[in-house]
Amino acid sequence: MPRVTLSFKGNRISTTPLTQEELFVGRDINCTIHIDSLAIAPKHIKISKRRGLYVVTALNDEFPLTLNNEKTENAILKHGDLLQIGKHSLDFIDEIAGSIASPSIIQNIAALEREEKPLEEPNRPNLTGVLQILSGSNIGRLIPLNRPLIKIGNSGNGCAVIAHRENGYHLSFLEGNNPLVVNKKPIIDCSYLLKDGDQIEFGDTSMCFQEQGP
Repeated sequence: MPRVTLSFKGNRISTTPLTQEELFVGRDINCTIHIDSLAIAPKHIKISKRRGLYVVTALNDEFPLTLNNEKTENAILKHGDLLQIGKHSLDFIDEIAGSIASPSIIQNIAALEREEKPLEEPNRPNLTGVLQILSGSNIGRLIPLNRPLIKIGNSGNGCAVIAHRENGYHLSFLEGNNPLVVNKKPIIDCSYLLKDGDQIEFGDTSMCFQEQGP
């Protein structure tokens, strides 16, 4: 069942199954997902089902909608998409899509290299990024980011996700108390487009992102 998970600064608040043809997210108490915040419009966004697809629409020009770190007015949602409204975020999960390209749940950073061979998807750029471990017993190890969506960490203890999209790799903090820091700056309620050489710190692990050539 497709669903959206509402979070605030990395802390999960609620999960809502998409059982209706459309739902509204906003400050209005009558919205399906009610958010009591002045940074949220009375009706901020609408998520509607059209011919089996889920479409998100911004409803107020003064209250922006950001999808995967890019401002948008409407878009078709894909499994793993991250919506940002005000200081809140919504993760879109589609279990049907996930059965085709399911996210990798990584219990620890060393387990990345034990993943199965990457899935091939049409019209998707080559997956060429890697993480180099800079601390701990696995220092120096190169880990290929060879899946469209990879989660790092463990739900409840700290979890982040790296999503490969058309314009590159997007790093987002999902939940937990472990800090997610890129180049000494915390990443909390937004996604970050990784660049070659970025230094990542997550909990006790330090990493470096490298964008390799095809």
